[in-house]
Amino acid sequence: MQYKNSFKYDIKKTFMLYTILPIVVLALLSYLISIFIFINNTASYNLNQNIYLSNSLNLYFKDYENALNKFSKNPLIINNIKTKKPNVETYQMLYSYINSTGIKTYFYIFDENKNIIMSNTNKIPVYAEKNRYNLGILSRLSDSHQNKLIECNIDSTNFQNTITFGTTIKENEKVLGYLTFDIYADSLIKHYISDYALITVLTDKYGNVLFTTNTLPITKQGKLENYIKDSSGFIKYLKCYYFITQNKIYNSEFNIYTVNSLANMITVFKIIGILLVIFIIVLIAFLMYSSSKVSKNKTKDLDMILKALENVQNGNLDTRLNIKTNIEFKTISDAYNKMLDDIKNLIELNKEEAKHSIISEIKQLESQFNPHFLFNTLEVIKYMIKTNPQDATKMILNLSKILRYSIDNSSSEVNVIDELNYTTSYLDIIKTRFKENFDYNIKVDKHLTICLIPKLIFQPMIENSIEHGYKGDNILYIDISIQNNNDFLIAKIKDNGAGINKNKLEEISKILKNNKNNSNHLGIYNVHRRIQLLYGDKYGVEINSIENIGTEVTITLPLILKKEC
Repeated sequence: MQYKNSFKYDIKKTFMLYTILPIVVLALLSYLISIFIFINNTASYNLNQNIYLSNSLNLYFKDYENALNKFSKNPLIINNIKTKKPNVETYQMLYSYINSTGIKTYFYIFDENKNIIMSNTNKIPVYAEKNRYNLGILSRLSDSHQNKLIECNIDSTNFQNTITFGTTIKENEKVLGYLTFDIYADSLIKHYISDYALITVLTDKYGNVLFTTNTLPITKQGKLENYIKDSSGFIKYLKCYYFITQNKIYNSEFNIYTVNSLANMITVFKIIGILLVIFIIVLIAFLMYSSSKVSKNKTKDLDMILKALENVQNGNLDTRLNIKTNIEFKTISDAYNKMLDDIKNLIELNKEEAKHSIISEIKQLESQFNPHFLFNTLEVIKYMIKTNPQDATKMILNLSKILRYSIDNSSSEVNVIDELNYTTSYLDIIKTRFKENFDYNIKVDKHLTICLIPKLIFQPMIENSIEHGYKGDNILYIDISIQNNNDFLIAKIKDNGAGINKNKLEEISKILKNNKNNSNHLGIYNVHRRIQLLYGDKYGVEINSIENIGTEVTITLPLILKKEC
């Protein structure tokens, strides 16, 4: 642990103060400047696009105004109206002009009664419909003294909105008819738009939307939303940020709006901000590592002494000091080494005494053998000698095997296969006693047969299953499985007996947890205690009931291979 008043901490703090702080401040300042530049460029780009569209549309409308003046005096058109017959030359002239604009446009030539004489479409415009309420451009041209007018025909259902230019055709101040051009707003704006990332909106002077690249700013009535209509510059609406530029064009007949949605920009800067934070974190980590390395080099001898003392505190007595750089540290290291030798000598003496105590306890636990099993087996052999000598001989052989195995005190750990051979002999005796009321199965991974386990750990568990699971009128089945699970040897002994109730399970678990012997569960405690003495508290025995039917005992051991293997 590094304390704030340590010499190493002071070196590290100084190093970080004069490296990390300036870099972090510079990075954050650069980030803020980038945001300012980006916002300024966005505003400038939006304004330029709006000016470009405004100028382009103004030129386009003025060109149509000039064309109307020219066509209103054209002899071909005047002659067509007089004769009320279409003329090829007139078609070619009007088609040539419309095609030169590159914008979808319909033309209409009307007589003085507003009947269509010539057109490039079969569609009848709204203002030419025959009804008394029609107040369109033709009616206004006939009722006013103006030779030319402009109006917008709004169709908010399919956005096929048109801008209509109209003029009267006169001869000697007498109105002969009318000429109109229906310009489709979407075709007009798309002709000039170069960036669809901008929301571009064209409205008439009343706020009716003629065209938009995005339906976001339109109301259900086809009007422009007030937050755009009445605003300019940077605004915030519904937690979103926008930059709006608006301009009036063609004698204030139209308004053109360009709107930047700053959501993407904010997202980009969020990503950049996250990357910047990651960069700062990585930089801090790197500089902390560098500062730690520098401070470590400057306090190497001191760290060696502190580490050695920590190791002693944690129980590691193998760390020795060999410092020859400074006479002060050398004196400390010599005194430390002498102290370590004295402590290790005392520990060895204590270990020897503890070892003798543990060996004595293990031998005492291994020597415990259930006398009831031996008496019952001998009693069965007594009767089977007369009734079934062959099975009696088999029982005697199995009994001699388990007795010989149990009194062999050469080692407290045996191979899995040896323990299973002993267990099989024990189970065969039980099977001979209970006949068809008892059966068993043993399943073990082959590569585990050479592993070392404590001696006599399965028999007490099997005795527990027979004592608590077999009631005399049921068929008792015991299943033994040994598997490898993440370098742990897991042995499970499961039976289909009556099981153990919850209170009894809690009592057994408490006994095992507190390492308290109990005569009613001596076998389980015996195994649990031997595992603890051999391997420590990390491993042991767990016993639980399986859905209140049967009992399962799990033994967890370290996976230890036989040394010669």
